[in-house]
Amino acid sequence: MGSWAGITLVQRPGAVDLILMDIMLPGVDGLEACRRITTTEWLQGIPIIVITVKTEEKDLLAAFAAGAMDYIRKPVNPAELVARVSSALALREERFTRKARGRSCSCAHRNSNKRC
Repeated sequence: MGSWAGITLVQRPGAVDLILMDIMLPGVDGLEACRRITTTEWLQGIPIIVITVKTEEKDLLAAFAAGAMDYIRKPVNPAELVARVSSALALREERFTRKARGRSCSCAHRNSNKRC
């Protein structure tokens, strides 16, 4: 099974909290997978952390341009991985909280000039 096939098996919102992915994947380019993920509606907003042996600046920039939110070089330091995953999940939660707050605010104040 290709890597994209694996992610498509969980096609329900909220099923995936975070994606850890290597740039060099069998069957699909990891950067192309990032692009697909960030342009697939039910996957948008899921943080993608790229883990790779690639160390050149062009690879880092390409990963960010493709939609990765973070980039970790191999070999992975376990403490660094835990810290970056925790930060990515906290940021995701904050985005959802703000988005929900914005939706409820816009509903409550739709016809007024009050700010939430």
